[in-house]
Amino acid sequence: MHNIEAFALYNGAGGAQEELLNISDWVNVVKTVDVILQTLLGDGMLIYRCWIVYEKSWRIIVFSLLLWLGTAACTAVGLRIGATLHSHALITSGSLQPAIISFWVLTITQNFVTTGLLISRIYRIDRQNTRFAYYSASSANKGPTRLQRAIRIILESGLMYTVTALVTFITFISGSNSAYGTSDVEVQVVGIAFNLIIIRADKRAQPEKMASTTMPLEVLRRPMVSDSMDAVSVTVMSN
Repeated sequence: MHNIEAFALYNGAGGAQEELLNISDWVNVVKTVDVILQTLLGDGMLIYRCWIVYEKSWRIIVFSLLLWLGTAACTAVGLRIGATLHSHALITSGSLQPAIISFWVLTITQNFVTTGLLISRIYRIDRQNTRFAYYSASSANKGPTRLQRAIRIILESGLMYTVTALVTFITFISGSNSAYGTSDVEVQVVGIAFNLIIIRADKRAQPEKMASTTMPLEVLRRPMVSDSMDAVSVTVMSN
């Protein structure tokens, strides 16, 4: 939309460059809102997942919550500056740098901390499970446990988002115009990383669920009245 406004719709002095440099244009403001809200929602759900895994312990997530609140505060400051600046500047403008840099530092730190807490909790539970009598050595040799797969899923999804946020952060502090592109990608990756955990966890659980609810019985044979049928095979699939 910004390109359409600059190169097709704008007829004023200065041409497309004049339009693109208007940092308080509604497209720039909405773009900033998209990036910030998406990040805040993704970070909030990550903290919520951590809270659930730790049996709703507020003490565990207090530091993550403080980082999230700091991110929200930087959001308010950045939006106010961007919407009221009304000058020729890019989103990497020096006026926005303090708020934007603080925003990215806080969200990246929060993701490292909260993801680490999640993985640590699941790892400890998985280690404790190996001490129970029902967890046999034969089953342990068949491959990774469900909790180990969950750790890998959370780690991979977390890295996907954190790496993207880190790249976006680097483009901002370097003053590169590529910040427009990397921040666009970041908006998409937040949603992908969040939903990927649900999709992959469900996909992993289905084979085990099916295997646990399927019980084949021995083939039963009995004499029949008709000479053409001398056996009956019975297989019971229970749900």
